[in-house]
Amino acid sequence: MTRHWEYPVYVIPLGGGFVSIVDPNNMDPPVHALAVFSQETTARQFMGTCEITGTPRPLDNAYQFGWLLQSLQAPVTQVAFDPDPHQQQVTAAWLVAVEELLKHDLVVDRSPWKYPVFVISQPTGFASIEGQASDGEDLTAVCLFTTQDKAMAYLDDALQVGEIQQLDDRHTVREFLRMISTGATAIALNPVVREGRHTAEYCVSIRTLIDKYLVEDDDGLETE
Repeated sequence: MTRHWEYPVYVIPLGGGFVSIVDPNNMDPPVHALAVFSQETTARQFMGTCEITGTPRPLDNAYQFGWLLQSLQAPVTQVAFDPDPHQQQVTAAWLVAVEELLKHDLVVDRSPWKYPVFVISQPTGFASIEGQASDGEDLTAVCLFTTQDKAMAYLDDALQVGEIQQLDDRHTVREFLRMISTGATAIALNPVVREGRHTAEYCVSIRTLIDKYLVEDDDGLETE
């Protein structure tokens, strides 16, 4: 069963983790479910009813939600969307196993950055850095930025012009990498200009990104 929701969703910090609920009618073994809320107001109402202090924590995208689910440890094996705090048994809009949610409804993104990311389109292609790989081979690394501000600062410091384009998700970036792979060999992440030199802390090959991080089908976990 596939369900859709809008981000952000919310969880409630408690101690060193997050609020979960336990079904008293299923105690062998007990079923613990992470409480996830579709609205901040719903999360706050739950906190008020259960006398929990603090502030709900937003999860702004699938990247954050997926990594939280991956970090869950036993006995929390379920997710309860919008649980009702007035019921003794677990009553929620949707109760689903963490494993099933990851397999069928949520792609856990291995991207080495959060989305969106940004590139700079120029008349001759995309803003790039020319250099050499560790083996001495020439390389062309297309500039990719994790924020729009960093892309704008690069344009200003490089005294260049260009149009900043936003790439919203993993699939879009993968298709972009495929498109540029005929003329580029790598991605330069958040490059800067220092004393006239264009440098980046990280430079990753396009092939590595496609094969290791931006995989389309990870043992059947991704669904369209």
